[in-house]
Amino acid sequence: MAAREKKAKEIKKEKKKTGGVKRNKRKGFLSLMILLMIFTVMGCAEETAPEENARGIFYQVTGGENPVYLFGSIHVGEEEMYPLHSSVEEAFEASDVLVMEIDLDNLDEMAMAQEMMGYAMYSDGSRMRDSISEDTFNELLAYAEPLGIGEDILDLFRPWYGTMILTEIAVGRTALSQEYGVEMYFLNRKEEREVLGMETVTDQLHPFTLLSEESERRYLEETLAEMDTVEEDLRELLEHWEEGDLEYFEGLRRQSINEAETESLQRSQIALLDERDQNMTEKIQEFLESDQEKTYFIVAGALHLVGENSIVYNLESLGYQVEPGY
Repeated sequence: MAAREKKAKEIKKEKKKTGGVKRNKRKGFLSLMILLMIFTVMGCAEETAPEENARGIFYQVTGGENPVYLFGSIHVGEEEMYPLHSSVEEAFEASDVLVMEIDLDNLDEMAMAQEMMGYAMYSDGSRMRDSISEDTFNELLAYAEPLGIGEDILDLFRPWYGTMILTEIAVGRTALSQEYGVEMYFLNRKEEREVLGMETVTDQLHPFTLLSEESERRYLEETLAEMDTVEEDLRELLEHWEEGDLEYFEGLRRQSINEAETESLQRSQIALLDERDQNMTEKIQEFLESDQEKTYFIVAGALHLVGENSIVYNLESLGYQVEPGY
Protein backbone atom coordinates (compact mmCIF):
# COMPACT_ATOMS: atom_id res chain seq x y z
CA MET A 1 0.00 0.00 0.00
CA ALA A 2 3.03 2.32 0.38
CA ALA A 3 3.04 3.40 -3.27
CA ARG A 4 -0.71 4.02 -3.25
CA GLU A 5 -0.46 6.05 -0.03
CA LYS A 6 2.35 8.14 -1.51
CA LYS A 7 0.28 8.79 -4.63
CA ALA A 8 -2.75 9.75 -2.53
CA LYS A 9 -0.65 12.29 -0.59
CA GLU A 10 0.61 13.81 -3.83
CA ILE A 11 -2.96 14.17 -5.12
CA LYS A 12 -4.07 15.83 -1.88
CA LYS A 13 -1.23 18.37 -2.19
CA GLU A 14 -2.29 19.08 -5.77
CA LYS A 15 -5.91 19.56 -4.67
CA LYS A 16 -4.85 22.21 -2.18
CA LYS A 17 -3.10 24.10 -4.95
CA THR A 18 -5.96 23.88 -7.46
CA GLY A 19 -9.04 23.98 -5.26
CA GLY A 20 -9.94 20.32 -5.69
CA VAL A 21 -9.89 19.84 -9.46
CA LYS A 22 -7.04 20.19 -11.90
CA ARG A 23 -7.89 22.96 -14.28
CA ASN A 24 -6.35 21.28 -17.30
CA LYS A 25 -9.50 21.32 -19.39
CA ARG A 26 -8.28 18.80 -21.93
CA LYS A 27 -7.15 16.27 -19.35
CA GLY A 28 -10.20 16.59 -17.15
CA PHE A 29 -12.53 16.39 -20.13
CA LEU A 30 -11.17 13.07 -21.37
CA SER A 31 -11.20 11.53 -17.89
CA LEU A 32 -14.83 12.50 -17.55
CA MET A 33 -15.81 11.16 -20.94
CA ILE A 34 -14.05 7.85 -20.31
CA LEU A 35 -16.02 7.51 -17.09
CA LEU A 36 -19.30 8.30 -18.79
CA MET A 37 -18.81 6.58 -22.13
CA ILE A 38 -17.61 3.13 -21.13
CA PHE A 39 -21.01 1.55 -20.81
CA THR A 40 -20.93 -1.63 -18.81
CA VAL A 41 -22.72 -3.30 -21.71
CA MET A 42 -19.50 -3.08 -23.71
CA GLY A 43 -17.96 -5.95 -22.23
CA CYS A 44 -10.50 -13.88 -4.48
CA ALA A 45 -9.28 -10.33 -3.49
CA GLU A 46 -6.62 -9.50 -0.93
CA GLU A 47 -8.08 -8.58 2.47
CA THR A 48 -7.02 -5.28 4.04
CA ALA A 49 -8.10 -3.29 7.05
CA PRO A 50 -11.58 -1.78 6.54
CA GLU A 51 -10.34 1.81 6.68
CA GLU A 52 -7.94 1.05 3.81
CA ASN A 53 -10.57 -0.45 1.53
CA ALA A 54 -12.01 1.59 -1.33
CA ARG A 55 -14.80 3.82 -0.06
CA GLY A 56 -16.34 5.03 -3.30
CA ILE A 57 -19.33 7.36 -3.08
CA PHE A 58 -21.97 5.82 -0.87
CA TYR A 59 -25.32 6.99 0.55
CA GLN A 60 -28.32 5.64 2.43
CA VAL A 61 -31.73 7.05 1.51
CA THR A 62 -34.60 7.05 4.01
CA GLY A 63 -38.00 8.67 4.24
CA GLY A 64 -39.83 6.26 1.99
CA GLU A 65 -41.42 2.86 2.54
CA ASN A 66 -38.20 0.97 1.72
CA PRO A 67 -34.51 1.49 2.48
CA VAL A 68 -32.35 2.38 -0.50
CA TYR A 69 -28.57 2.45 -0.79
CA LEU A 70 -26.79 4.42 -3.52
CA PHE A 71 -23.28 3.50 -4.59
CA GLY A 72 -21.36 5.56 -7.16
CA SER A 73 -19.41 3.33 -9.50
CA ILE A 74 -16.41 3.59 -11.72
CA HIS A 75 -16.79 1.33 -14.74
CA VAL A 76 -13.21 0.02 -14.86
CA GLY A 77 -10.96 -1.14 -12.07
CA GLU A 78 -8.51 -3.69 -10.74
CA GLU A 79 -8.72 -6.67 -8.42
CA GLU A 80 -6.97 -4.83 -5.60
CA MET A 81 -10.01 -2.54 -5.22
CA TYR A 82 -11.97 -5.33 -3.55
CA PRO A 83 -13.48 -6.01 -1.13
CA LEU A 84 -14.94 -2.54 -0.76
CA HIS A 85 -15.41 -0.64 2.49
CA SER A 86 -17.16 -2.78 5.10
CA SER A 87 -20.18 -0.44 5.21
CA VAL A 88 -20.74 -0.95 1.48
CA GLU A 89 -20.28 -4.71 1.70
CA GLU A 90 -22.70 -4.96 4.63
CA ALA A 91 -25.35 -2.88 2.85
CA PHE A 92 -25.11 -5.09 -0.22
CA GLU A 93 -25.43 -8.23 1.89
CA ALA A 94 -28.59 -6.79 3.47
CA SER A 95 -30.18 -5.95 0.10
CA ASP A 96 -32.87 -7.86 -1.77
CA VAL A 97 -32.55 -6.12 -5.15
CA LEU A 98 -29.51 -5.02 -7.16
CA VAL A 99 -30.31 -2.04 -9.40
CA MET A 100 -27.98 -0.74 -12.12
CA GLU A 101 -28.22 1.84 -14.87
CA ILE A 102 -28.96 -1.01 -17.30
CA ASP A 103 -30.12 -4.50 -16.37
CA LEU A 104 -27.00 -6.37 -17.43
CA ASP A 105 -28.42 -9.65 -16.21
CA ASN A 106 -31.10 -9.76 -18.90
CA LEU A 107 -29.39 -7.88 -21.70
CA ASP A 108 -30.02 -8.97 -25.28
CA GLU A 109 -26.55 -8.24 -26.63
CA MET A 110 -27.57 -8.71 -30.26
CA ALA A 111 -30.47 -6.28 -29.95
CA MET A 112 -28.24 -3.86 -28.05
CA ALA A 113 -25.59 -3.96 -30.78
CA GLN A 114 -28.18 -3.37 -33.49
CA GLU A 115 -29.62 -0.43 -31.59
CA MET A 116 -26.18 1.06 -31.06
CA MET A 117 -25.36 0.74 -34.75
CA GLY A 118 -28.59 2.53 -35.56
CA TYR A 119 -27.32 5.55 -33.65
CA ALA A 120 -23.65 5.23 -34.57
CA MET A 121 -23.94 4.87 -38.35
CA TYR A 122 -25.04 7.45 -40.87
CA SER A 123 -28.43 6.85 -42.46
CA ASP A 124 -28.39 9.63 -45.08
CA GLY A 125 -25.43 8.56 -47.21
CA SER A 126 -22.94 10.79 -45.36
CA ARG A 127 -19.47 9.55 -44.45
CA MET A 128 -17.17 10.24 -41.52
CA ARG A 129 -14.63 11.81 -43.86
CA ASP A 130 -17.23 14.41 -44.81
CA SER A 131 -16.93 15.99 -41.37
CA ILE A 132 -13.33 15.40 -40.25
CA SER A 133 -9.96 15.95 -41.87
CA GLU A 134 -8.19 13.23 -43.82
CA ASP A 135 -5.35 13.29 -41.28
CA THR A 136 -7.76 12.74 -38.40
CA PHE A 137 -9.48 9.91 -40.25
CA ASN A 138 -6.18 8.21 -41.02
CA GLU A 139 -5.03 8.54 -37.42
CA LEU A 140 -8.25 6.93 -36.22
CA LEU A 141 -7.94 4.24 -38.91
CA ALA A 142 -4.49 3.28 -37.60
CA TYR A 143 -6.14 2.38 -34.29
CA ALA A 144 -9.21 0.74 -35.85
CA GLU A 145 -7.59 -1.52 -38.46
CA PRO A 146 -6.01 -3.92 -35.93
CA LEU A 147 -9.56 -4.52 -34.68
CA GLY A 148 -10.65 -5.54 -38.18
CA ILE A 149 -12.35 -2.22 -38.95
CA GLY A 150 -11.20 -1.20 -42.43
CA GLU A 151 -11.50 2.28 -43.89
CA ASP A 152 -14.71 1.57 -45.84
CA ILE A 153 -16.46 0.35 -42.69
CA LEU A 154 -15.01 3.07 -40.46
CA ASP A 155 -16.22 5.72 -42.88
CA LEU A 156 -19.82 4.63 -42.26
CA PHE A 157 -19.66 5.66 -38.60
CA ARG A 158 -20.21 9.01 -36.99
CA PRO A 159 -17.14 10.63 -35.39
CA TRP A 160 -18.52 10.26 -31.86
CA TYR A 161 -18.53 6.49 -32.31
CA GLY A 162 -14.92 6.70 -33.43
CA THR A 163 -14.26 8.27 -30.04
CA MET A 164 -15.88 5.28 -28.32
CA ILE A 165 -13.67 2.92 -30.32
CA LEU A 166 -10.61 4.88 -29.19
CA THR A 167 -11.76 4.88 -25.59
CA GLU A 168 -12.09 1.11 -25.48
CA ILE A 169 -8.69 0.70 -27.14
CA ALA A 170 -7.08 3.14 -24.70
CA VAL A 171 -8.53 1.43 -21.64
CA GLY A 172 -7.50 -1.94 -23.03
CA ARG A 173 -3.89 -0.76 -23.02
CA THR A 174 -3.98 -0.02 -19.29
CA ALA A 175 -3.77 -2.40 -16.36
CA LEU A 176 -7.39 -1.52 -15.57
CA SER A 177 -10.27 -3.64 -16.81
CA GLN A 178 -14.03 -3.51 -17.23
CA GLU A 179 -13.99 -6.99 -15.68
CA TYR A 180 -13.17 -5.30 -12.37
CA GLY A 181 -15.64 -2.47 -12.77
CA VAL A 182 -18.00 -1.96 -9.84
CA GLU A 183 -21.09 -3.16 -11.71
CA MET A 184 -19.48 -6.47 -12.60
CA TYR A 185 -18.25 -6.93 -9.03
CA PHE A 186 -21.77 -6.77 -7.65
CA LEU A 187 -23.39 -8.61 -10.55
CA ASN A 188 -21.03 -11.55 -10.03
CA ARG A 189 -22.23 -11.71 -6.42
CA LYS A 190 -25.95 -11.29 -7.03
CA GLU A 191 -26.83 -14.81 -5.83
CA GLU A 192 -30.64 -14.90 -5.50
CA ARG A 193 -31.14 -11.16 -5.74
CA GLU A 194 -33.45 -9.66 -8.32
CA VAL A 195 -31.59 -7.47 -10.82
CA LEU A 196 -33.26 -4.37 -12.28
CA GLY A 197 -32.25 -1.53 -14.58
CA MET A 198 -33.22 2.14 -14.52
CA GLU A 199 -32.44 2.93 -18.16
CA THR A 200 -32.38 1.56 -21.67
CA VAL A 201 -29.53 1.57 -24.18
CA THR A 202 -31.41 4.36 -25.98
CA ASP A 203 -31.36 6.49 -22.82
CA GLN A 204 -27.58 6.20 -22.68
CA LEU A 205 -26.94 6.78 -26.38
CA HIS A 206 -29.35 9.68 -26.93
CA PRO A 207 -27.02 12.42 -25.56
CA PHE A 208 -24.47 11.65 -28.28
CA THR A 209 -27.06 12.30 -30.99
CA LEU A 210 -27.26 15.92 -29.80
CA LEU A 211 -23.68 16.67 -30.83
CA SER A 212 -23.18 18.95 -33.81
CA GLU A 213 -20.72 18.05 -36.55
CA GLU A 214 -18.24 20.53 -35.07
CA SER A 215 -18.59 19.04 -31.58
CA GLU A 216 -18.12 15.51 -32.86
CA ARG A 217 -14.99 16.57 -34.73
CA ARG A 218 -13.51 18.32 -31.67
CA TYR A 219 -14.43 15.42 -29.47
CA LEU A 220 -12.62 12.96 -31.73
CA GLU A 221 -9.56 15.17 -32.18
CA GLU A 222 -9.17 15.71 -28.44
CA THR A 223 -9.47 12.01 -27.73
CA LEU A 224 -6.79 11.20 -30.30
CA ALA A 225 -4.51 13.79 -28.71
CA GLU A 226 -4.91 12.19 -25.28
CA MET A 227 -4.50 8.52 -26.09
CA ASP A 228 -1.09 8.34 -24.39
CA THR A 229 -2.33 9.81 -21.09
CA VAL A 230 -5.40 7.65 -20.54
CA GLU A 231 -3.89 5.41 -17.85
CA GLU A 232 -2.57 8.42 -15.93
CA ASP A 233 -5.99 10.10 -16.13
CA LEU A 234 -7.84 6.96 -15.05
CA ARG A 235 -5.43 6.36 -12.19
CA GLU A 236 -6.09 9.86 -10.92
CA LEU A 237 -9.80 9.28 -11.22
CA LEU A 238 -9.53 5.96 -9.39
CA GLU A 239 -7.52 7.44 -6.53
CA HIS A 240 -10.16 10.09 -5.91
CA TRP A 241 -12.93 7.51 -6.18
CA GLU A 242 -11.26 5.21 -3.66
CA GLU A 243 -11.08 8.14 -1.22
CA GLY A 244 -14.76 8.97 -1.75
CA ASP A 245 -13.67 12.46 -2.81
CA LEU A 246 -16.99 14.24 -3.41
CA GLU A 247 -15.34 17.60 -4.08
CA TYR A 248 -13.31 16.18 -6.93
CA PHE A 249 -16.27 14.56 -8.67
CA GLU A 250 -18.51 17.58 -8.12
CA GLY A 251 -15.83 19.67 -9.82
CA LEU A 252 -15.70 17.29 -12.77
CA ARG A 253 -19.46 17.48 -13.17
CA ARG A 254 -19.51 21.29 -13.12
CA GLN A 255 -16.57 21.45 -15.49
CA SER A 256 -18.15 19.10 -18.01
CA ILE A 257 -21.21 21.33 -18.35
CA ASN A 258 -19.97 24.84 -17.64
CA GLU A 259 -16.77 24.59 -19.66
CA ALA A 260 -18.20 22.84 -22.71
CA GLU A 261 -16.63 24.44 -25.76
CA THR A 262 -19.71 24.36 -27.99
CA GLU A 263 -23.42 24.84 -27.44
CA SER A 264 -24.26 21.34 -28.64
CA LEU A 265 -21.62 19.78 -26.40
CA GLN A 266 -23.12 21.55 -23.41
CA ARG A 267 -26.58 20.36 -24.42
CA SER A 268 -25.24 16.82 -24.75
CA GLN A 269 -23.60 16.99 -21.33
CA ILE A 270 -26.81 18.24 -19.74
CA ALA A 271 -28.67 15.32 -21.31
CA LEU A 272 -25.94 12.90 -20.24
CA LEU A 273 -26.06 14.08 -16.63
CA ASP A 274 -28.98 16.29 -15.55
CA GLU A 275 -31.69 14.75 -17.70
CA ARG A 276 -30.68 11.15 -17.11
CA ASP A 277 -30.40 11.86 -13.39
CA GLN A 278 -33.93 13.21 -13.32
CA ASN A 279 -35.21 10.06 -15.04
CA MET A 280 -33.26 7.76 -12.73
CA THR A 281 -34.51 9.71 -9.71
CA GLU A 282 -38.08 8.95 -10.76
CA LYS A 283 -37.26 5.23 -10.89
CA ILE A 284 -35.60 5.36 -7.48
CA GLN A 285 -38.65 7.10 -6.03
CA GLU A 286 -40.70 4.14 -7.24
CA PHE A 287 -38.38 1.80 -5.33
CA LEU A 288 -38.60 3.97 -2.22
CA GLU A 289 -42.40 3.96 -2.27
CA SER A 290 -42.95 0.37 -3.46
CA ASP A 291 -45.24 -1.81 -1.35
CA GLN A 292 -42.99 -4.85 -1.90
CA GLU A 293 -40.98 -4.20 1.31
CA LYS A 294 -37.53 -4.77 -0.15
CA THR A 295 -34.11 -3.23 0.34
CA TYR A 296 -32.61 -1.80 -2.85
CA PHE A 297 -28.87 -1.50 -3.55
CA ILE A 298 -28.45 0.89 -6.48
CA VAL A 299 -25.23 1.25 -8.48
CA ALA A 300 -24.86 4.24 -10.81
CA GLY A 301 -21.87 6.11 -12.23
CA ALA A 302 -20.18 8.27 -9.59
CA LEU A 303 -20.96 11.56 -11.37
CA HIS A 304 -24.68 10.82 -11.11
CA LEU A 305 -24.51 11.09 -7.31
CA VAL A 306 -22.72 14.43 -6.88
CA GLY A 307 -23.55 18.08 -7.40
CA GLU A 308 -26.51 20.12 -8.50
CA ASN A 309 -29.27 18.24 -10.38
CA SER A 310 -27.73 14.87 -9.48
CA ILE A 311 -29.75 11.93 -8.17
CA VAL A 312 -28.82 12.84 -4.59
CA TYR A 313 -29.77 16.49 -5.15
CA ASN A 314 -33.11 15.48 -6.68
CA LEU A 315 -33.99 13.03 -3.91
CA GLU A 316 -33.26 15.64 -1.26
CA SER A 317 -35.43 18.11 -3.16
CA LEU A 318 -38.27 15.57 -2.95
CA GLY A 319 -37.91 15.46 0.82
CA TYR A 320 -35.98 12.22 1.29
CA GLN A 321 -33.08 12.03 3.72
CA VAL A 322 -29.82 11.18 1.97
CA GLU A 323 -26.96 10.51 4.37
CA PRO A 324 -23.42 9.19 3.86
CA GLY A 325 -23.44 5.42 4.25
CA TYR A 326 -20.16 5.25 6.17
